[in-house]
Amino acid sequence: MPVSLLLCLLLQQTPTPPADTMRSRSLDAVVVTATRTERQVGSLPMPVTVVGKAQIQQSGSLRLNDILREQTGLTIVSDHGQGLQIQGFAPDYTLILVDGEPLIGRTAGTLDLNRLTVGNIKQIEIVKGPSSSLYGSEALAGVVNIITENPNRTQGSVSARYGANRTSDLTGDVSLRAGKTNLYLFGNRYASAGYDLTPETFGSTVSPFTNYTGSGRLTSQLSNRLKLTLTGRYFAENQNADAQLTDRQVVLGAGKVNEYTINPVVTHQVSAAWKLMYRYYRSGYSTSSDLRYQTTGAEYDASYFRQTFNRPELVVERTIRNRHFLTVGVGYIGESVEATRYPGRQVFSTRYGFAQFEWVPTRRLTVIAGGVTTTTVNTRRRLVLSCRRATN
Repeated sequence: MPVSLLLCLLLQQTPTPPADTMRSRSLDAVVVTATRTERQVGSLPMPVTVVGKAQIQQSGSLRLNDILREQTGLTIVSDHGQGLQIQGFAPDYTLILVDGEPLIGRTAGTLDLNRLTVGNIKQIEIVKGPSSSLYGSEALAGVVNIITENPNRTQGSVSARYGANRTSDLTGDVSLRAGKTNLYLFGNRYASAGYDLTPETFGSTVSPFTNYTGSGRLTSQLSNRLKLTLTGRYFAENQNADAQLTDRQVVLGAGKVNEYTINPVVTHQVSAAWKLMYRYYRSGYSTSSDLRYQTTGAEYDASYFRQTFNRPELVVERTIRNRHFLTVGVGYIGESVEATRYPGRQVFSTRYGFAQFEWVPTRRLTVIAGGVTTTTVNTRRRLVLSCRRATN
């Protein structure tokens, strides 16, 4: 039963400026990743980088890996996809979140960032350094949390881009508001004809591909104390592949990637001092490929990978005199993996609990202490056996 503890101390020594009636003041960005609650960047006891929507738009990037490549202290590595290194740690130890929920589907520890479009990103919060007291061992290097858009008025937009290698990106979104209910829908299509940097050899450097992303968020204020938020996302990619073997034979085929998430959250503001949050998060990720000989159509290689992730969670927040903030949570993770390289379906279950206490004795001093405990069990392992009966 591993237990992680974290104690953080922040002392702000900002000199008091002289009185100036014409002086303007810029407010710090509000982030939620570092402490699981909304806090201004200037009041956090750890380094947090916030990449805002304006900066994302000015960069001209289309996918998440292009944005993160421009940030100091981050390195994009190509190993089973475009993965992220923070402070020299392998991509295995960098936790990637979307609206506070983890992405699944790692290959050899790498989570491919090309799966994420930037069209509906409101801001990106990057926490460098160990955050395992709140997020577990996957956050030893750091945490990257992608916060998506959540407009509160009726609006819509469409954008299109076209570039080299017949690369196209088409994005559209719409937000509808009626009373205390708001619905936001987003869609993206990203495709490329691929390219070949080594024409003297057979095969493309990057094969042609097309992927689609769709997401939505429904927010409804059921009462003065009760709020419902339902979010979901779907991603699908198809990519053609070709290669020449050592015996000069050519194999062709297609690869597919599918991912979905669904996340209902009920927030209950019991009183000014007590708040309850009921969460449920489900995600599924799968890949498949089928390569065949060009001449005969016989199978050369066929593989698949399927992963599911389920997590119910209860979080309690207690505020005392606006100086003491206590956050306590418990949850359960049920996870399963099936793949060509595994002898059967692997099933794991994890029970966890976490607590965080924040004390603000003065405007320039903040003390945060937190801890987490987890228990993981491989509950079932079903082997695939082959039996043959001899006959005379």
